[in-house]
Amino acid sequence: MRFVLALGIVVFTTAGPALAQEMPVVVDLEVFIATEIGGPGIVSNLGDLNDDSIFDFPDLPPEGIEGIWDDTLGVGLDEEGNFDDEEFFRRVLPDGFDLAASDAVAMGPCGGVLISYDAGGLSIDAAVDRGDADPPMDIYGKPAFTKDNPFQADTRGLLLYWGFTRDVPTFSTSGSGGGSATAFHDHQWNVTILGISADNGGDPNPRDKNRNAGVTDLGDLLPLDFRAVVKGKAAIIDTYGPERLPDFSAPDDDPTADDIDVLAAGNEFCFGEGWFEFVGDGLPFFETPALIADALALLGFSGILFNARTALSWRSG
Repeated sequence: MRFVLALGIVVFTTAGPALAQEMPVVVDLEVFIATEIGGPGIVSNLGDLNDDSIFDFPDLPPEGIEGIWDDTLGVGLDEEGNFDDEEFFRRVLPDGFDLAASDAVAMGPCGGVLISYDAGGLSIDAAVDRGDADPPMDIYGKPAFTKDNPFQADTRGLLLYWGFTRDVPTFSTSGSGGGSATAFHDHQWNVTILGISADNGGDPNPRDKNRNAGVTDLGDLLPLDFRAVVKGKAAIIDTYGPERLPDFSAPDDDPTADDIDVLAAGNEFCFGEGWFEFVGDGLPFFETPALIADALALLGFSGILFNARTALSWRSG
């Protein structure tokens, strides 16, 4: 369920208030979260202090539990948690990613909201996907996660997200551990940022969970500030079973929606790819994929999501 929203793991800026004054708000976040997602993890609106139409200082959703098949180690770490630099750097090869494609892709009945905050709790950016055929957008109606409008995140701040799946008849209605409603069951998912495996896992989902909420504290996970624009991809496949999805971080591997469709073998799936912007005051801006990959490697990026605060999942609808 962390699918597209987990992509946002990847600025502190004053552009938000100015943009809000110039453009009408198309998506009311509080209403969208209450009506589309519902249940645990709904925030309390404590005010919009910077006038960007995104609530600030939100209540954080409670912590959840790991999926049965979630990988909690990260690329380059052995079972004892020791770092294997040779194995890690073997995978840090972003050449396979098509950096020329500037649009975002979001396929499948998965949707949600991603909001970024600076270290002081003020909102920076927000993106919404309705889980339909339309592309994800920011709250002003502009296509989000594109190269021209990447999702922005402060390397010292928080990322807060809510996700959901739509009730479609192509979903499975039972998993190896039970279940009876339409949802992802026996599913596997994978998130890759510029050729570096960021997170992967899965779960039988016997309780038919179709909602998700979580928070990631980049300030705690990233050892220093840096600036970079990166591209990420994510996929989740229904009834895939306990076997891991292929290693999308392998050299020269650039999975497309067609590749995921073949892997799904007729099962329901969601796939997304898009652009993200890290902004910090420490290191300079990284302009080439090789330099970005080197920087992410030095920052231990492969372990960020693996060791992030566990998301909460529940059934709604």
